[in-house]
Parts: sequence; C-alpha cells; structure tokens
Amino acid sequence: MYKIKKLRSLSIIFLLFPLLTKAFVNSPQVNCVSVSGGDVTLNWTAPADPSSEFVSYNIFVSNSLNGTYSPVITIPTLATTSYTYVGAGANTTPKFFYITTTSSDGSTQPATDTVRTIFLVVTNPLNGGVGFLQWNPVSDPLHPSSGVSYTIYREYPAGVYSVLGTTTNTKWRDTISICSFAFNYYVEISDANGCNSTSNVVNITIEDKTDPVPPGLDSVSIDPFTGDTIMGISASPSQDVVAFQTYQYVGVSYANYHVLTGNFSHTDTIRGGSGTYSVASMDSCGNLSIILPNQRTIGLQYNYSLCGRSVTLGWTPYINMRNGVRTYRIFQSVNGGAYTMIDDTAGLSYTVENLQQNKTYKFFVRAVDSTGTITSSSNVITFFSKSQPLPVFIYVKSVSVNLAQDIDIGIQVDDTSGVQGIEVYRSRSATGTFTLVGYITCAPGNASYYITDANVETATTEYYYKAIAIDSCGLPAITSNVSKSVVLQVVSNADRTNTLSWTDYESYLGNVAAWNIYRSVDDVFDPVPVATVPGGIFTYIDDVEAFIPNAGRFNYYVQAVEGTGNPYGLMELSNSNIAETYHSDNIFIPSAFVPKGLNKVFLPMTQYVEKTEYMVSIYDRWGGKIWETQSDSEGWDGGGHEGGWYVYVIEYKNAFGEYKRINGNVLMIK
Repeated sequence: MYKIKKLRSLSIIFLLFPLLTKAFVNSPQVNCVSVSGGDVTLNWTAPADPSSEFVSYNIFVSNSLNGTYSPVITIPTLATTSYTYVGAGANTTPKFFYITTTSSDGSTQPATDTVRTIFLVVTNPLNGGVGFLQWNPVSDPLHPSSGVSYTIYREYPAGVYSVLGTTTNTKWRDTISICSFAFNYYVEISDANGCNSTSNVVNITIEDKTDPVPPGLDSVSIDPFTGDTIMGISASPSQDVVAFQTYQYVGVSYANYHVLTGNFSHTDTIRGGSGTYSVASMDSCGNLSIILPNQRTIGLQYNYSLCGRSVTLGWTPYINMRNGVRTYRIFQSVNGGAYTMIDDTAGLSYTVENLQQNKTYKFFVRAVDSTGTITSSSNVITFFSKSQPLPVFIYVKSVSVNLAQDIDIGIQVDDTSGVQGIEVYRSRSATGTFTLVGYITCAPGNASYYITDANVETATTEYYYKAIAIDSCGLPAITSNVSKSVVLQVVSNADRTNTLSWTDYESYLGNVAAWNIYRSVDDVFDPVPVATVPGGIFTYIDDVEAFIPNAGRFNYYVQAVEGTGNPYGLMELSNSNIAETYHSDNIFIPSAFVPKGLNKVFLPMTQYVEKTEYMVSIYDRWGGKIWETQSDSEGWDGGGHEGGWYVYVIEYKNAFGEYKRINGNVLMIK
C-alpha cells in the first residue's frame, strides 16, 4: 500500500511540472503594399520583443502566389517598419511578398500572411469610349486594419489627378465624355496604421466614339404672328454635347435646317409653317445622336388602363388655325364599325370610361375652327381592350424544413393568368391569425415558386402557411390551401435505442404515402433512409447498439412523401426539423493484465466516446511516461518493463462535448 501512495504522489508532481519554452519573435503583419513606377514599398508593424530575441526580418518575393519565393533582403533592425524594393517590376506584373522573423534561438517564425501588389488593368473594349478598370486586393480577406473602400484616381488634364470615386468592389467603369486623351489611372486603399496601398499606374488612350444622347424636343408650335414653326429644345444629358442639329422631314428624307451652338435649352424658328420636325445632338468629336421621333402640329396619344377599363386620350394643340380653334371632336370606332363622334372638348385631353372588354377600339381627334367649316384630323390610334385574366388555382405544395432549420414554402400557381405576385402568410394554428411572411414577384410562364421563412422555431412549433395570388391590377384574386410543417422529437433510451415521434404533415393533395427516416451518426447523415414507414404512423424506435464504438451523437429528420393522385401531377417531399439526442459515455478499465497469459494487453473498452479526442498514457512509479496511444483499439503489452503497478491516465470527449479525465492503477503480472 505504501508503494501505491508514493507512486500516485510522483504522478501528480510530474503532471504539474511546468513546461519551459524558449521565447521567440513573431513575424510582422504587413499593412500596406505600394507601387511606384516598378518599385514596391512594404510597410509593417513591428512585433513585440520583450526578451530581446529579435535577429532579423526576412523578405521574400514571387511572381505568383504558389510559385517559388526568392529572398529579397534581410533586415537586422526591429524598429525598421518599411522597405522599398527598387526594380521589383510591379508595373508590369503583380508581385507576391511575405516576411518571416528569425530569433536568437535560430528559429524562423512563419509569415502571418502573403500579400500582393495591387495590379491594375484598364481596357477599352472595341474602343467604345469606356475605360474598364479591374484590380486585385492586397490580401483576401483584407486585414482588420485595412480600409474597405478603394479610391480611383484619373489624370486629366495632364499633370492633374482627380478622384473619380470610391468603391468596395475591385471594378470600376469610367465613361469618357472627352473626345480623345491618353489617361493615367491608379487605385489606392488606406490602412488604419497610417499607410496606403497603391497600384501601378496604367496609361491608356480612350476616344469617345459613343453617340451622344439626343436632346429633349419639348414642343413644335406654330407662331401665330409669323406663321413659322417654333421648336422648343432642352439640353442633352450627355456632357460632351456642343450643338444641336434641327431637321424638317420633307417627303421621304430629312432636310438640315439650323445648327444651334451650346448644350442648353434653345428656341429655333423654322420658316415655312407647320410640318414634321426633329432634332439631334452633336458632340465635340462630331458624333451625332439618333434623330428624335418626329413631331407634328397635332399628335394624338393614349394611355389604356386595363384595371380601370378606360382610355385617356391626350394630344398636342393645333396651332395657328385660321379663325382659331373652337373645339376638338373625339371620334370612336368599335370592332371595325363606322366612326361616331362621342364628345367634344376645348381641352387637350379626354377620358373614355366603361369600355367593353375584348373589343378593338380606334380613335382620332379633329380640330374645328370657330366657323365649323375648317377641320384638321390627328393620327388614328388603335388598341384592344383585353380583359383581366384571373388565376384558376394557387396551391401550397410543400412546407419543408431546410438544413439551416428555416422553412421553405413551395407554391404552384396558374401561370397562364398573368399573376403579378404571391403573398405568403404564416400562423401558429389553422384558424389563428395569419401574418405576412413575404411577397414573391411572378414571372410569365413560371408556375413554381419558393420562399424561405427564417423567423421560425422549427424544433418546437408547428407552422401553418397559405398563399394569395395577386392579379395584374394588384388585387387579391384567389387563396390557396393551408399547409403545416412537421415537428420531430427524439428521446434516447437506456437500452441503446432512440424513440422518434412526429406530427402529421398537412396537406398533400396526394396524401402522405410514406415517411422516410434519416439518421446521422456523429454529425454525418446517411443519404439513404434508415427506415421508411407508411403514412399514418408517427413513431419509430431506432436501435443504435451497433454504434457503441462511435461518439454517441445522433441526429434525425423525417420526410413526408406525397403519394399519387395530385391533380397537378406533383409528388413532393417535405422535411421535418432536425432533432438531436445523445447517449452517455462509458469506459470499462481492467485492473490487471498478464502479457504471457489470457489478457495479454491493458486495453480499456469504450462506449460512445469521441475517437478524435481520445488518449491513454502509462506512467512508471517515478512519474515517467513510458507509453501512450490515441487509438481505443490499441492496448499496452508492457514490453520492456517489469511487472508491478503502473499509473494510467485516460482523457477523452463524450457526445455532449464534455472533456473527461480518468486516473488509476493497473497491475502487470509477469
């Protein structure tokens, strides 16, 4: 008994004896990488060196991230926090750097990160008047001290750099409104340590070959005093416009009239009275915009309201009519019938209400002078007063819990009815208050939609969902069925079984034909169901005795399988929540073994123990470790040691994530 107590004391002393480590200096964090010409300047933060162990910084460079790195320089001073690599060539290709630190014990600490020079590339595809800038970050992800926005600089005019803007992306589009220039670009990002990382400078000549945007043609009017046409022109949004070209459409072609200098509002007087006119923009390179659509003295337009079953007519006034305009008469034709006058007005707009659906309507406006003898008719407009289609059905086809334990709601809707969108609602009971989950915008020809509800507690609560189809007028058209999620619960039993119980799924039009049961062992799900039970059964007992050697963590979910008979031809799958359970760990430890007898090795037997977190150590009577293993299938045979008492230490983690330690003595009998 004395020997055993002494051995235990030595074991405790040994286990508490502190480990002595040699101090070393960590490698520095590189904060900025700046390119100037082809040279590269690195800035870093000096690491702590309380024990004065620093010997040198060691800088290495490569042309690729995974390429061969060559030494650049060794710096023997801890206080040095920057270095310029002259002739690095970073203006033609990106360069990769890292810095290591050597300490007085001869050890070299690995680099904290590999950094890259910002390499800017600027292209002008098809010489289209746009510079496309693209570059790489210094590191991915950016260091915590780095800024998040890049600043883009452009040199224009020569010798003057200005900021184009900032972005958190690594791309920028610069649309040129200058006829032609050789631009210089570079990008820059700041760091909280007071330095900046800059890219190489790229020079590229970009010529603006993009046609400008045309100006606004506000009106074409007849001057009552001169009889000339007055064109009201407003400025073009294009910055490089220097003039406007006005036109008169004569016969089958345009005749040039005036060039109006300056990109601002103009009034142009064209001799000769009424007609058809237009205008285009001209930039400093001589590029012309498209010619705007013609305007006439009376131009009739309309706005048809499908939901309001009405049409609003609007027209430009007839100018300079002899004797003056007394009224405008509105004429209508239905389905090719004769035109009839439906009303007249002194105004410039008119709304026709209570249109019949699915009819072809035609309208024109006729200006009448004060004597009633002179008229001028507008163009004819034609449209079909189509009816508002309504959806035939909307169906919640599945309510399924995904791997993130949110709920995916699948919806099938009539895709031939012009449904504008779907409103999805949730409740905690079939007859309770439903609240809006979200809105789905529908696309023509698409009948199937999904939406995810993340504001749920799927392990404890059943959720009911319904959907409402919104027609093209924004009004509720039809409401779906109500479907409910499945809640699964699992209980572990002392006989090494797990009991599963779950709620029913509601509701498939094809009914629930079966339940697939899926199981994971130690967080790895088997893609094949562990069992399939008929619909109408809501419990299952799973025997897990075969998994005693595993860690004892079990997760489950059940899957409702829709049967045949769905009128929409659907056979859906809906998953429950993932439910977890654990089995308690246990270790059987022999008190003795006989290397030449029946029990030849000392081998503890484990149940539900984490294999990756398991270790057995053997110590002699003086506290010296003589054997260890991390495998629960490897035993100690006592080789090279005499019989007697030895100390064992068993360390492991169980299914609950708890770390445990067992100390004891084992007798080797020889």
